[in-house]
Amino acid sequence: MSIVVSAVVIALVAVLAVLVYVTTRNAVTTGKSVSAKDFSLLDTSLLSRNISDKPYIAAENDRLQMILDPVSLGITLVDKASGERLESVHGTEEDKLNASWKGFLGSGVSIEFFNGDSPSLERADMFNHKPEVYIENRDDGFKATIVYEKLKIALDVIAELTEDGMKVTVPADSIYEGEQYRLASVYLYPFMGATRLGEEKGYMLLPEGSGALIDLEDNKGRFRAPYSKKVYGDNIAVDREISQQYNRPNVKAPEQIIMPIFGMAHTDRKIALLGIAEEGKYNCQLLAYPNGVSTNYNWITIKYLYREDYITQVSRSSGIRAAPKEGDFRDVGVKFTVLTGEKANYSGMAEAYRNYLVDNGIIEKKNTDYNIRLDFLGAESKEWIVMKTIVPMTTISQMETMLKELMEYGVKDILPTYMGWQKGGLSLSYGDNGYKVEEKLGSLRQLDTLAKELKDQGINLMLYQDFLLANTSRNYDTQSDIVKNLSKNLAKKLTNKRLYPYYYYLTPKRSLSDARKYIEKFEGTDLKGITFGSVANTLFSYFSGGNIYSRQETKKAADTMMEGFGEFSKAMIQPFDYMWKYADYYFDIPLYASNYNYVSREIPFLPMVLKGYMPYYADYANFEPNKNSFLLKMVEYGAYPSFILTWEESSELKDTNSSDIFTSNYDDFKSMVVEYYNLLKEISDKTDGTAITRHDIIADDVVKVQYENGVEILINYSNREFEYKQDMIAPQSYKVYEVN
Repeated sequence: MSIVVSAVVIALVAVLAVLVYVTTRNAVTTGKSVSAKDFSLLDTSLLSRNISDKPYIAAENDRLQMILDPVSLGITLVDKASGERLESVHGTEEDKLNASWKGFLGSGVSIEFFNGDSPSLERADMFNHKPEVYIENRDDGFKATIVYEKLKIALDVIAELTEDGMKVTVPADSIYEGEQYRLASVYLYPFMGATRLGEEKGYMLLPEGSGALIDLEDNKGRFRAPYSKKVYGDNIAVDREISQQYNRPNVKAPEQIIMPIFGMAHTDRKIALLGIAEEGKYNCQLLAYPNGVSTNYNWITIKYLYREDYITQVSRSSGIRAAPKEGDFRDVGVKFTVLTGEKANYSGMAEAYRNYLVDNGIIEKKNTDYNIRLDFLGAESKEWIVMKTIVPMTTISQMETMLKELMEYGVKDILPTYMGWQKGGLSLSYGDNGYKVEEKLGSLRQLDTLAKELKDQGINLMLYQDFLLANTSRNYDTQSDIVKNLSKNLAKKLTNKRLYPYYYYLTPKRSLSDARKYIEKFEGTDLKGITFGSVANTLFSYFSGGNIYSRQETKKAADTMMEGFGEFSKAMIQPFDYMWKYADYYFDIPLYASNYNYVSREIPFLPMVLKGYMPYYADYANFEPNKNSFLLKMVEYGAYPSFILTWEESSELKDTNSSDIFTSNYDDFKSMVVEYYNLLKEISDKTDGTAITRHDIIADDVVKVQYENGVEILINYSNREFEYKQDMIAPQSYKVYEVN
């Protein structure tokens, strides 16, 4: 009997799986994404094949030459001044590649696809699955129409030679599909500038943390896995979050990719390549393969995603992999910038990316005046018998007392943020759009009065608000207010805390509504400073009302929100680069990478992009075990200091969702606040808001940073003295060299 029951249960689970999959795969993708065209409508009669199979010069300008191989669609970029070349197809007989990798390495363009209902990816290139290629030559490059007749997939690739490099795009309206095979992703010149083993000197640049390098050395096969990470973080619609044990220290989450860029520098040949994802950047993946991982080659690229498999739940404890029928089709493209001579390094790449951001209106010069960031935690909540009780940590009057005392100590340039000011305290208030001040902290009038007094002294009081997270103990309309993943389950942000083990995510529609209420609430007050939480560093697609909304739609909602806060001063916690044009302050800039074993060294690439254009602040100095090393990092990266402070002892937070704030009492940190304020202000006064122009590792554990105004800073992380310009720099210290 039990066998029969088990068989029935298994059958029901299977039926449910099919129903879930079919329903999801028939969902409609909204926004600027378009549907692929029916392959049966493709007309190639007006297209022409290239006359010759031999490589030829497809385009040329004063600086560069583009050579096209019409068979592989491989492109060689030639720097005319030096004669140095960047190749995009590779492979030798010595490599002993299988057919799949041989075709991939030998192709300029490749695709991945799903076969029927299978969620497993397959790959096609210019040799495997043998496409027909039609090339239209243009003045600045070419357009190639690639037709996989057997797969019933076709697309256009447009390559354009520019003054500083090359741009490659795939227009969304050029994509055709049949029924059996569905396009999942596309690679556009993934091996441009690749190298073999340790045959060349140089490195790959990862936008990991603030920046990381992978040296182009022979790894002797010691690495087995590639670097693979989504640009702008994981997508909660398809990616699963890993849970940990309650109230145990969190394993630090890997850093997110904040910028859609990558780089390859050939330092021995003094030529480098900066890749920038342009169109389609909101749903793409960065890949970096050191030699030894699958092949003998070092290569780095961005893969553009149209469809992704995901886990769809069929019961409370099990799920199956599935892929939606509809794809997120939009224009995708990559810009390659060629750098030569003294610019062919990561400093030159940072300058090139900053110029790109300025030229495209993504960043503009902000007020970079020095401030010390002081966050004050107002209140939290904890469980008391069967109720939630408030844990007041810093009242409004106590915050005022601390600020006044610090000003008496000479700390006058302050950027304060008041967190947990809302009714219920920090964690319980997520999802509450009443915006009432917690009565145990004071009143709105009292808070506004303090904001006005501080404003008169040149200090802008910021209020922390997260418009994305929702506390699960509140009531919501889950059909319209709460984000669902593609499995139609409520998406959750895990906290590793027992009181509130996870939060929900509010839909962009609900977030925008809450933001408008916030703006109305503080109309006519002096509370016009806001520190944004998750909305600046979280990007997702989601399912709602029978539709699948793309990451680009979520980004557009964030744009609308920020435009509504036009007159507010805006601080953001680790904002993605598309948010920088709205941000006045960048909080928690990463000072470290994720410590992957193939990372050779960390570099301040992100600070080199931002310095002189936006003030940025390190994470809280409270929690750093090696405070001197952390201080040296702030000096090297040009970051301003941050502290989180409370009036009460942090032990009061033991049973709250802020229990990881384990040391914050003002009396314990006020002398350190004064010390850091003075040390870093002195350096800031000398660099005078200018950009970092160069960063060099001049010896083991010794770096030099150069600023636009000529100031140099030598940082010695080592345990020995280091001689520089006839000075002996003490171990674990720094020295500033001013302009004469």
